[in-house]
Amino acid sequence: IPLPSQPEPDFSMTEHLRARGVDVFFSLPIKTALQVEMPRLVWLYDFQHVRHPELFSAEEVERRQLLFRENAQSARRVVVTAETVCNDFAAFAPDLSHKAVVLPIVPWLPPAVFDAARPRWIPGGVPSRFFFLPNHFLPHKNHLVVLQALRILKQKGLEAAVVCTGHQEDGQGGACFNALMEHRRQWGLENLFLPLGLVPRHRFYDLLCQCAALINPSRFEGFGLSVAEARFLGVRAALSDLPVMREHGHSLARYFDPDDAGALALILEELWEESAPPPDGRRVHREYLAAQRAFAAAFLKIAEGAVLP
Repeated sequence: IPLPSQPEPDFSMTEHLRARGVDVFFSLPIKTALQVEMPRLVWLYDFQHVRHPELFSAEEVERRQLLFRENAQSARRVVVTAETVCNDFAAFAPDLSHKAVVLPIVPWLPPAVFDAARPRWIPGGVPSRFFFLPNHFLPHKNHLVVLQALRILKQKGLEAAVVCTGHQEDGQGGACFNALMEHRRQWGLENLFLPLGLVPRHRFYDLLCQCAALINPSRFEGFGLSVAEARFLGVRAALSDLPVMREHGHSLARYFDPDDAGALALILEELWEESAPPPDGRRVHREYLAAQRAFAAAFLKIAEGAVLP
């Protein structure tokens, strides 16, 4: 719904929305001069600033604390994507915890990704078989344990490649990425740890559908979108053993202590040597569409609950 480029002094956001048939307002936590006086849903994505304040400035931590609190107070319902986040919210605002509702995301996947016969993209310099790690290069994403695992495998004579996508700038001049690249050089992993940077979304799906398994070694996630995408596409996964990762219920996932490179190396070795048949595209597509419909129905029920008395 477009807003006027230059609202009149008496412009009412609420009236503007209601005149266009809007009954409930759903958003991320926001702070705006345009007041919305109608039933609201707010999505609190995670409490990383509480769990890992070292990743933020003191000013940003305080800003998020106030923003989350204000939005939770004004909202009819607080939507979170995992029980783990719900527990964090209850600790953050116990007086508002009754507003929380857990709604795991079912990601949007284009129909073409389920077609196994569709030609898929492989970038130059990438081997035909690889693991896939699509996390931004931030300290808590824990790429180092993957490098350590690759080093262990190489010492055993197994040269398995890991393709990485994600932003390489961490707000500190790429210090995290640069440190990883130095480890890569020292350990002789230049041909096995392959960062591509940011890639278009359709290229991301090509890599995910072709990989031997997805890797997510993160120390913290509010949901783990790539894990959900791997689950619904029938792609195997090696995941750090966090409660939020297990909430996905991914039947093809294996879990490891994010501080234990040896455990990850063992899982990667098993995944590399096991012959896994490609997923049945028609079956996983049917299951995905059913999950998508259930998600839509659940979201609609939450919205109706916020509007109806």
